[in-house]
Amino acid sequence: MSDETADRPPVRTVRDVLNELPREARILVQKVIDLETENIHIRETTKVVPKIVDVVRELTK
Repeated sequence: MSDETADRPPVRTVRDVLNELPREARILVQKVIDLETENIHIRETTKVVPKIVDVVRELTK
């Protein structure tokens, strides 16, 4: 291992990070990805935010 990489933490993938999240957080991430996919044509992302808020409220009931 070179000196350059010795001080860096190990590389983690998005999958690694997602796998460490609690179940509810993984569900939220998937729902946000689904909303983004469904609304990819929307240029104003602020229109998607209320939908994300609704998902969070549903998950926190």
